Amino acid sequence: MTDIIKSISDINTVEDGFCFYGRIERLSYKYVSGWAFISDMPGYSCKLEVWLGQERISAIRADISRDDVGAHAPSHRTCGFLFEFDDAQLHKKYPSVEDLLDSIVVKFHNERVVVDKSYAEIEQINTNSINSKNSISVAHDGYFDGLVGYTVKGWCIDRKNQKHEQQVCIKIDEAIVGYSLCNIYRKDIVQQIPSGIGGFEFRIPMRFFDGNPHYIQILEAVSGFNLPSSQQVFVLKNDFLTERQAIPDISNILSRVEENLEVMKHFIAKRRIEIGARLENYSFFYPQLIQVNSLARKLILAERAKTYHPLVSVVMPAYEGNPIFIRAAIESVQNQIYDNWELVISDDCTKNVECLDILKNAALDDPRIIVLFNEERGGISRNTNRALKVAKGEIIAFMDYDDLIEPEALLLAVEAFEDSKYDLIYTDEDKINEKGEFVQPHYKSAFNYDLLLGVNYICHMVFVTKAKLAEVGVLRSEFDGAQDWDLLLRLSEKTPSHRIGHIPRVLYHWRISPTSTASATSAKSYVVNAGLSAVRSHLSRTSEQAEAYIADPAFPFPSVIWKPDVDDLISVIIPTRDRIDLVISCISSLRMTTRNMNLEIIIVDNNSDQTSRRGLELLESTAGVKIISWDGDFNYSAINNYAVSQADGKYVLLLNNDVYFSNSDWLRAMLGAAQRSKVGAVGLKLLYPDGTVQHNGVIIGQGGIAGHAFTGLEHADGGYFCRSRLNQEISAVTAACLLVSKDNFESVGGFDEQDLTVAFNDVDLCLKLRRDGLKNILINTHFAYHAESKSRGYEDSPAKQARFLKEIAHMKKKWGRDLQDDVFYNPNFDIMKHSYSEIDLEYASQETCKFHGSKLARSSTIGD
Repeated sequence: MTDIIKSISDINTVEDGFCFYGRIERLSYKYVSGWAFISDMPGYSCKLEVWLGQERISAIRADISRDDVGAHAPSHRTCGFLFEFDDAQLHKKYPSVEDLLDSIVVKFHNERVVVDKSYAEIEQINTNSINSKNSISVAHDGYFDGLVGYTVKGWCIDRKNQKHEQQVCIKIDEAIVGYSLCNIYRKDIVQQIPSGIGGFEFRIPMRFFDGNPHYIQILEAVSGFNLPSSQQVFVLKNDFLTERQAIPDISNILSRVEENLEVMKHFIAKRRIEIGARLENYSFFYPQLIQVNSLARKLILAERAKTYHPLVSVVMPAYEGNPIFIRAAIESVQNQIYDNWELVISDDCTKNVECLDILKNAALDDPRIIVLFNEERGGISRNTNRALKVAKGEIIAFMDYDDLIEPEALLLAVEAFEDSKYDLIYTDEDKINEKGEFVQPHYKSAFNYDLLLGVNYICHMVFVTKAKLAEVGVLRSEFDGAQDWDLLLRLSEKTPSHRIGHIPRVLYHWRISPTSTASATSAKSYVVNAGLSAVRSHLSRTSEQAEAYIADPAFPFPSVIWKPDVDDLISVIIPTRDRIDLVISCISSLRMTTRNMNLEIIIVDNNSDQTSRRGLELLESTAGVKIISWDGDFNYSAINNYAVSQADGKYVLLLNNDVYFSNSDWLRAMLGAAQRSKVGAVGLKLLYPDGTVQHNGVIIGQGGIAGHAFTGLEHADGGYFCRSRLNQEISAVTAACLLVSKDNFESVGGFDEQDLTVAFNDVDLCLKLRRDGLKNILINTHFAYHAESKSRGYEDSPAKQARFLKEIAHMKKKWGRDLQDDVFYNPNFDIMKHSYSEIDLEYASQETCKFHGSKLARSSTIGD
């Protein structure tokens, strides 16, 4: 239950528990102020977010001393906040402060809890002076007494509004270092203000006491009134350890540190989910919230009554290594909940006596452990094959000799194989750093063939039926360094995608070591060449007309491009209204970067003004483009459906007028992908003009319906496990640059021009294509620039927003549960947060016993 205090006196009614309290007290065109705290976090200055409409404009701390609040909640004395608006034109956007009040929201960081604003007092400010930072109110009076020890003191009042305490802003060297309420009684100002309340004290941060001169300035926080005598230069010296007050000051500081430590311990204990949800905090929340839940409910209900109990052979090649890690790896297999397993270890001529003793003793102590001691080195592939030759299990599991697996790993895999639905299963994984912490969780996509061509994203842990392995053969030495990648590619050739399952749960821990590819691919430089060779060998075997190459040495992953049939006509469809400048830029860059391609360019004019129409007519006569008109209201779906019906091309490229291109071969890459069997839509990576990502595939369910991946990421950044730079199958792509065959577009009914006139029509189209068994592909090896919504603007009017809400409702009604499970995203991610950034701990921390393997495992097939 969330509570908001309506008045300060209500604090006395607070019950035990974790509750939010706060209030906006004052608002003007220059600032918003108030107080806020979290009841169960004494002494903690909570973080707040300031929003104007749908825009988050700042994050602030409620760290200003408020004795009036402290009188009712002594543990929350430091809870005040003040935020100054930087926008000097705010009064033009909001004609009245009341309008501003309607739009402003102050809420607790990462929470849906807003600070109450129903009692906010509005300060009307003369808008003629709003832009003047130095405007001085004649109503203000005050004085800066100077520096006493480590504290600045003075007073400030507003003679016209004496009931309201003022607030001063302390600046050092032109930078704001803090605020202070003027709420101290001073006998010397009674003549100015009868109450005598107006004094302030502010302790200067110790970092400024460096023996150097500093410029100190005290201003009234709202009006910018400079306190007389405040603009002074002081040489701040640190005499802290020599003055008599040093001992009590140290005592106070230590007490405060201890108090804060207790606060944070309490905070972590009660709010660990919110703290740990971000990926960078994984090392905290994994052992606290996820791992501890894996040993639940009497060994997972006695292994689900053992209805299916095949032998699982865990094959483990070994060579030298850390004896401690080898023992831990073996013990993690012995700790499996599922008990019908064998561990086959093949040692590749280890010389370390301690390692050998561990292996020998393990075989002596547990009859399920088989150790092969070989007399000559074979390398990773031959050594693994020795273990495979001995393995008797119906299911084969691959594991490295210094890694760890979770106790339920074999159980969940066996459950997934139970109904003979899958031939190959893989799981999520993370890494173990040198401190023994779990880091870098890899929450993976369901089977993604195109992504596998660029990187071995499957990696660990892999389970495969012995029958399927016999069909494709064992590991091959010529691909050592990428031997598992080569095996997976060969398995993909013999296994339909719907028979490759993914368990979205971290069941494998890959140990980082100086020689391991867990630290970086470059740690074993031959891995790059071996991986490229494995991909090229696969393409050769499958007779695919594609080439694989390393496009960027700094990003050593294969780029795979299918060779297109450039004789196929492509109809490029560009809707526009006015903005002839954008159209010219788009077409010019299109022509420059698609030489020797067979194009038909169709511009759909939707009610452009007369000047723009003349420009379009000129383009038609000089640039070889075709102009057609759509005179109705703006309906993106209807406009494009009409244009497709008029197109002669075998393929249609849907293109926004504010897209432009700078690199060549992008269309060849898209066309080559589109001409492959069972491919529906092909999209392209799009960048904002500043070079950051605008579109990198669509995540179904993101934010409720759909959202773009990696928005705002730097173009050169690989993103989460390289997915921002690798070609891959994806659920949907944006129609800002979308290539599809005309037949496929029309076979699924094109865009929905009845219920999705503007938004989500591209997502709906892509989902329809997937429903018909077609794949949607994202090309990340090439890119274009997109100045989003330059012609039509944003969803910023009541009418547009009302239409947008209807389209949201339609998508939810039509696609239902399909919006809740994007198989190319991972359910461990919080779908309501920025892509690949935070974990959905409600899902990730569920006890294994609440899952059943056949339901937990998933494939990339719709409806699976």
